[in-house]
Amino acid sequence: MSNTNEILKEAMALRPVEKAKLVDQLIAILNEPDKDIDKLWAEEAEDRIDAYDRGEIKAVSLKEVLSKYTSQIEIGVLTIFLFYRYRQEKDE
Repeated sequence: MSNTNEILKEAMALRPVEKAKLVDQLIAILNEPDKDIDKLWAEEAEDRIDAYDRGEIKAVSLKEVLSKYTSQIEIGVLTIFLFYRYRQEKDE
């Protein structure tokens, strides 16, 4: 079993509030700027635009994208909601 699978297994056993804290910390880490990653994403975006202009790829509507990820987004929103509710209760 890989390290990420082991970590995920442990995270799934956490209480909802603990999961929310973990998500918050991971998001904070991911939001740190990284010039190398920003450069790679800019290049990827340009490559995709060029491929679209050449007719090699097609556009996908926002509705299609959201329908694919709706349940995952709902879980994320619920987790964030629980985390902030926990923070409010803790501060009171």
